[in-house]
Amino acid sequence: MATKTRFTQAMHADQVLTLQATPGMVEKSPEKRGPKSIPLQGRLKLRDHAGFLDYGWPVQPMDCLDRLEEVSLEQVVGSNRPKLVLRTLYNGKPRTRDFSIRNDDFAQKAAQFLRQHIGKTILEIGDLDVDF
Repeated sequence: MATKTRFTQAMHADQVLTLQATPGMVEKSPEKRGPKSIPLQGRLKLRDHAGFLDYGWPVQPMDCLDRLEEVSLEQVVGSNRPKLVLRTLYNGKPRTRDFSIRNDDFAQKAAQFLRQHIGKTILEIGDLDVDF
């Protein structure tokens, strides 16, 4: 009878790689999408930051042409995680972008950083270097 062993190793802040080992076979199954990279220290692009949960910062150029108008933080009822809300404008039409955030510290720093870039496109902002 084959025995199965389950190993869980954190690959990224939002991605867990589950390895199920059986004789002669190893399966890899990502359970959640996460950022591309997480340096332990130093600068990285805002779009690659691990502080954004779920799908992270948008990366498709055609989906990032709206301009940032307003930044606010909200607390989701029933959740201990903050939500970063961006109000943007694209071709004269308002748009709202909601981001689930890992913790309050990152939420505060991200909101402060984003407020300094009102008027820039989401694409431009995602390409900026951050060190928080």
